[in-house]
Amino acid sequence: MRIFLLLLCALSFNVSQAQPGGGGGRGGRSMGGGQGQGQSERQRPKTVEFNASNIVGIFNYDDNEAVDKIKLKSKKESALILDVRQAIMQYNQAVNEIALNNKDNFDTLNVYMNALMKSSRPQRGQQRGSGDYGMQEDNQDNPIRQAKRLAEKKMEPAKKGIQEEEAKLNAKLEGILNEKQYKKWLKYQTAVKKELEPEAKSENNSNMSRGGGQGGSSRGGGQMGY
Repeated sequence: MRIFLLLLCALSFNVSQAQPGGGGGRGGRSMGGGQGQGQSERQRPKTVEFNASNIVGIFNYDDNEAVDKIKLKSKKESALILDVRQAIMQYNQAVNEIALNNKDNFDTLNVYMNALMKSSRPQRGQQRGSGDYGMQEDNQDNPIRQAKRLAEKKMEPAKKGIQEEEAKLNAKLEGILNEKQYKKWLKYQTAVKKELEPEAKSENNSNMSRGGGQGGSSRGGGQMGY
């Protein structure tokens, strides 16, 4: 952990050294293009915050919703409904244990990665304006790229654990559901993951700001790219 923190400090120092200073001979030019620059800032998409739990796929399925989506409503299927609920609850419990065991690790990554991305935004904006932004992003020595590789390494055990639990859940449900019901489960599973992707979250937040949103999901988290 001490080595990890030292590496984080080193990467932070690299980013701070790369920050361009204020002022300079281009002041008049920047003032002249202030209106266009303001429009560009408004049009620029918002950066999605780094969330380690979402990236590794930590979320809970709603067993009531799942039963409804699979179309299990008949009294004759009461035993099957119970089995489906138990399978989902076991999965949720396993996922919550993974989340708890990795809480400190995820909190550290979230704080550092979000601070790093925030501090790099002015630098990235000037690189984009000067035409060498793409080259900087492709640079393997780029501090953000290095930090992402480190974060991926730190999150890999938890991500693998989530994938293993999901495989167990799907195998269990495949064994107790018929083919049609299992296809409905897979369709529901895909829909849940898609809903919790960053693009869907951004769209939901926009709807909420316009007054058309709804309360938080009982699923708690989701998968998220970065």
